[in-house]
Amino acid sequence: MMVSFLIIIVLLLTDKSYIRIGTLICMFLGGPIIDVFNFLLNPILVPILNMPVRLVLNVLGCGILAYGMTIVIKSEAGTGPNDLVAVVLSDKTHKKFAPVRVGVDLLFALSGFLLGGTVGIGTLICAFVVGPVAGYFLPHNERIIKNLIKNL
Repeated sequence: MMVSFLIIIVLLLTDKSYIRIGTLICMFLGGPIIDVFNFLLNPILVPILNMPVRLVLNVLGCGILAYGMTIVIKSEAGTGPNDLVAVVLSDKTHKKFAPVRVGVDLLFALSGFLLGGTVGIGTLICAFVVGPVAGYFLPHNERIIKNLIKNL
């Protein structure tokens, strides 16, 4: 949450237009929701699933996460602070979202490692899957959301 708070501070000082209510909700609830599901699912899944199955589930989970993230980004309700880093960098540099997101995820992983965290194969899979999947679905979900808003 501290990293999210620092990201929000930087955005408040540079371009506060990206911060919305959803940004704050993601900041306060994202981590605890992940912790609850890890607490509930790890004792059940980890002992019974072998590594290849866990890796496939990791890729699928990252794909689902990326797809959902594109809905949140294009809804303009407010994206989570960590996702906003790639969104803002992509917007400001006029670079495609997918490679920017991969770079940001790798930078976050390296930073976490340097601060004493663990970087494993699952971390690297997520770093290389989320950006490209999100990059693919961003324009599709933008059209879907614009049509939904128009019809409301």
